[in-house]
Amino acid sequence: MIILAYIILFFRFFGVSFLLGLLGFFDFFNFIFKKFKKI
Repeated sequence: MIILAYIILFFRFFGVSFLLGLLGFFDFFNFIFKKFKKI
């Protein structure tokens, strides 16, 4: 049961970090797009 709780905790943390990374990637892409739009 303790191992299962650790697995759930790990996947929850991984999911959050993955979502944050995805948001960061989209923010970075948007920044590049805006820079190209100015030219």
